[in-house]
Amino acid sequence: MGDRAVKSNTESLYKWIFRSFLKTALVPFLIIELGFIIIYFSTSMWSRQETINYLHGEVENEMNQLVLEKSSSLQVQLDSVSITADFLKLQFKKALEDEVKVNRSYLDRMAMTSNGMYYSMHDTVDGGPAVYYSGISPIGDAEKSKVLKLLGVGSVMKDIIKVQSLASQVYINTYDSLNVIYPYFDVISQYPAKMDIPKYNFYYEADLSHNPEKKVVWTDAYLDPAGQGWMTSAITPLYSDDSFLEGVVGIDVTVNTFTQQILNMDIPYNGYAMLIGKTGTILALPDNGESDWALEELNTHHYAEAILEDTFKPENFNLYNRVEMEGLSEKIAVEADGNGEIILQNAKRYVSWSTIESTGWKLVMIVPVDSVFAHLENINNQLFNIGLFMILGLIVFFIVFFIILSRRAVKVSNLISTPLVSINQMVDKIRNSEYFQTPPEFPVKELQETANKLAYMGEALGIANNRLINTQGELKKNEAELSAVLNSIDDMIMEIDSEGNLINLWNKTDNELSLVYAQSSLVNIQSKLRKQGKVFKDLIDEILISGLNETIEYFISTEKGIKWYLARISAVDGESRKLVISARDVTLQKELEFSLIESKEAAELANRSKSQFLSNMSHELRTPLNAILGFSQLLLMESTESMDESQVENITEITNAGQHLLKLINEVLDLAKIESGKMTISLEPVSVVEVMKEAITMVRPLAELQNIRLVYALSDRQESFVIADHTRLKQVLINLLTNAIKYNKVEGKVEFNYRSNDNHVIIDVIDDGMGIPFDQQDLVFNPFHRLNMDNNFNVEGTGIGLSVAKQMTELMNGRIYLSSEMNKGSHFSVELPQATVVAQDDNIVLANKTNLMKYDSYRVMYVEDNIANLKLVKRIFENMDNVDLVETQQGELATSLALETKPDIILLDLNLPGIDGFEVLKRIKANEELRHIPIAAVTAYAMNDDQQRIIKAGFDGYIIKPIDIQLFIDEVHRLLSMKYR
Repeated sequence: MGDRAVKSNTESLYKWIFRSFLKTALVPFLIIELGFIIIYFSTSMWSRQETINYLHGEVENEMNQLVLEKSSSLQVQLDSVSITADFLKLQFKKALEDEVKVNRSYLDRMAMTSNGMYYSMHDTVDGGPAVYYSGISPIGDAEKSKVLKLLGVGSVMKDIIKVQSLASQVYINTYDSLNVIYPYFDVISQYPAKMDIPKYNFYYEADLSHNPEKKVVWTDAYLDPAGQGWMTSAITPLYSDDSFLEGVVGIDVTVNTFTQQILNMDIPYNGYAMLIGKTGTILALPDNGESDWALEELNTHHYAEAILEDTFKPENFNLYNRVEMEGLSEKIAVEADGNGEIILQNAKRYVSWSTIESTGWKLVMIVPVDSVFAHLENINNQLFNIGLFMILGLIVFFIVFFIILSRRAVKVSNLISTPLVSINQMVDKIRNSEYFQTPPEFPVKELQETANKLAYMGEALGIANNRLINTQGELKKNEAELSAVLNSIDDMIMEIDSEGNLINLWNKTDNELSLVYAQSSLVNIQSKLRKQGKVFKDLIDEILISGLNETIEYFISTEKGIKWYLARISAVDGESRKLVISARDVTLQKELEFSLIESKEAAELANRSKSQFLSNMSHELRTPLNAILGFSQLLLMESTESMDESQVENITEITNAGQHLLKLINEVLDLAKIESGKMTISLEPVSVVEVMKEAITMVRPLAELQNIRLVYALSDRQESFVIADHTRLKQVLINLLTNAIKYNKVEGKVEFNYRSNDNHVIIDVIDDGMGIPFDQQDLVFNPFHRLNMDNNFNVEGTGIGLSVAKQMTELMNGRIYLSSEMNKGSHFSVELPQATVVAQDDNIVLANKTNLMKYDSYRVMYVEDNIANLKLVKRIFENMDNVDLVETQQGELATSLALETKPDIILLDLNLPGIDGFEVLKRIKANEELRHIPIAAVTAYAMNDDQQRIIKAGFDGYIIKPIDIQLFIDEVHRLLSMKYR
């Protein structure tokens, strides 16, 4: 390791002297020269760029001024044409309004074709307009008279052609396709027989929909049906006094006319100008622009046949749609004037434009950038060549300088190298363990002192080396013993400093944490532990202060995944601020712990979901049952004289069916409460005889209906008590008795007795029905299991009654079991712990409800959106003369209605449209005038959790749907007693 370091960091004396010369002489000089060259080129580039920027601005200003001048010139000429068009329109309008002023002999040169076209056959002697009347509509005397009137303006048309240099044709087109045009041409050979003139752009662009201002407008370039080639027209509408569009007066200007105007423009820098229409169509393009745009100006057109419809220039003549104009076309279309840059034929062009206001046309000027900066580029190339000559001269100079410098370095190095070689030989011998050397004599004082000190150092190293060899032997022995101890344990041991940096590591090589350190992926504990690192660092600081040992769990990411470790940390000593960590892999234990936690959370989530589902199911089923049971009870409570026996029987069936469905719901809810551990059981001494009597009373109507005899002997029995929940025990017994009756044979019997056995009381329910097969006796207590027998399908039930009974019995520390034989019956037994009861006086306080009604009248407010529930409560209160019921179906109106009516109590449905009952309660309780009024929730939610949530929210009570009328009346009395106690 030391040899490699010496060789990599040393060099010959010659190289050292040569490098010194380079650093002190050549390099500074080279830097200065390079600096001058850089300054030269930078100045040249800056000057060139500034000149370019200046010229760019000057060219833009010059182009803007020139294009503005040229567009203004065109504007004047086009304005002249527009004024002339308005003048011609007035002449035609006057001619149409006046009487015919020309000789009717003018009609002698007119003829009618077989297909209805009326036209001029030849020109007049002194030259006159051509006439074309389309056969698209009938031509009579009135139409011929119109022709004579319009021919009266012929002299004016001739004068306009003479004085207006841009005009090539003047004409009028009427709404019924009459065309009077000058100069004359053979219309029958040029026009189709039934041309619909109003459908051409030189007509419809002047109508009211296109030209609401009724002024002169200019068309885009189109192919002239009159055979004059590509044309643009200044057209103006001619309206009668009643605002009817009689026709359109126009002056044609050929595209070639504008092209010649553009060609005559003097554009600097080999540039050119072009004229484009309102929609971007190129109206005039000179020859030098055709190569740039890869177009050939359409100066002529071959008329092989008559023009039957509008013919415009091709799409590639639309400047706005050209790819080369992307990014600039929208700017040209929107802005009246401006400038920009484009690329044409792989070369940059400057673009400047100005708008001709009267037509909306654009005069666009294009100048090649290369032409603008050609002279500047020539000067820049000359300056660049000068710079290259300067660099070449410097290279020659430095080659000569380098040769001279090398020779001087060799001479100086020889003067010093000889003594140094001798010293170097001494060093080599000492390195080869020849520690005791005699220094040679040198003429240079500093070199002699170096040789003497080197000899003394060799002697000292020899003595130290002998001692080191002895010490290394002892260390190897100790390390072997320590390594054996460390490899015998699974823990990894490491030494760190107070900042968490690793100092030493001892462990088995197959340890995962060891591999992390060995791969140098963990230099500092905090860098690997991330968020845990601060906790780890705080614990280190605490240990260094207290000196106590601490334990911590942490995890790291390895190639095999997350690994957990349990580490014990101890301080080495107070001065060194070092610590020792013993880390043990506890990944399997943590994975087991996490698995248990996840399983527990999953089970709790499933239980909450089931409870929520059953709560919602209870609500959805109880809400319609409220109306069914409520109204059926009302009908049975009222006088039945108005109903026959069949109606009474039907209502009874409705009530029984509703009660059965309610029982099924309650059984499902009970099962859910038991399975979720939320079934509340109140264990106390319960009289067996009393609870059995209550159960008999409940099932006797069913037994009589089924013609089943109940056999029991309770009056002469000695009183016996069990430790149970009175309500739940009665529910269990009713369930067993009900099953015994339902699954019994015709005119069968059910025996119901109890007996004592070893501090337990056994209640027996025995029937002589069909019995239960042996292979199904263990299944009857499973939820939703029903006997798989043919005659069971007509027996009502859900298959959960026995499951609920069994689990309730077990919650009361009892058990339930059965024995059965087919076709002989079944024997169910309920066994509960016996209780010893000390006789005491009953202290039963009966509420005298009539004393609560100490005022003449009461007002009850009911907030309910269900119409059936509203009707039911109304019917209940109709039997109370001193109760006034106010109602609303909207929770939002509850507070204002309560302030208006001042009710004594409020009944509030929880599931309301808009805001729910809980929000209504909050608003009422927030009002100082209303917060004292007792409020009861009316809800179909019957789960224990729901009831606790209702009371916790601040309700003074709750009424469960379906409404039991007697319980409902009792709750109303209780709330009124809260109001007036």
